[in-house]
Amino acid sequence: MRFCFSVWYFLSFFFFIREPASADSFYPNAGVDTTDEAPTVPAGHSKAILNYEWDELGDGDTIGFFVPAFKYGLSSRLDVGVQVPYSFGDSTKTLPDGFADLQMGFKYMWTPLAENHVWVATVLGMKPATASSEKGLGNGACDYCFHVIATYEMPRWCHHLNFGYNLFGNMPSFSRDTVPYFKYKIDQKTSPVLVCSLEFYGQQSPNEEVFGSPFQTTLKTSWRLNSSLTFDAGIAFGLNYESPLRRYLFGLTLEN
Repeated sequence: MRFCFSVWYFLSFFFFIREPASADSFYPNAGVDTTDEAPTVPAGHSKAILNYEWDELGDGDTIGFFVPAFKYGLSSRLDVGVQVPYSFGDSTKTLPDGFADLQMGFKYMWTPLAENHVWVATVLGMKPATASSEKGLGNGACDYCFHVIATYEMPRWCHHLNFGYNLFGNMPSFSRDTVPYFKYKIDQKTSPVLVCSLEFYGQQSPNEEVFGSPFQTTLKTSWRLNSSLTFDAGIAFGLNYESPLRRYLFGLTLEN
């Protein structure tokens, strides 16, 4: 870990522009388990996000996702987000390429952005059954998620904690299930343009044969290319047998 932070400090000397970088995530989750941050998109502003994910599974299978997303600030404390993941690259050829279920969510920030205070927000998300369950691109049910976000920012470090529930809809062979999960991320601001993050994600399913209980960690960097464009890259490692062996993440965020 000390080696990783030393490399990040070394890289930070090569990049310096006026605006700070921000390791922003998106919601609700597709397959990418990123940690939400409490601040919302400012009123009247937007973020267009394109994420790419490539998973190496423990059985040797691989699968990929393109995840286009869009977020818009409805007020100073409320924003809305939507995304439509595109699944591809199933190496066993058991699943077709195509769009998965559309996902949408609202985030409301309850506290002002005051210094030396914990910022608190909540996210309510929904995933209607828009993709084909017969082809394996959706589960044929409407799912919901709810989680609370706590963010605490310091001069060089920032902590983010998410805790919530996925409420999976009734499927043909399984009744509705509620799965708790948590996410934790710590950011290090290595320069005004570069943020490096360490994340943990886990969930505990009461029906592990269907939903699983993954536990994984992610190393990620967020580099502000200019005042409106940010590039993210990361690699995740599964910490139990129910997680992907490795997960590679890349993203571009355009702010307006």
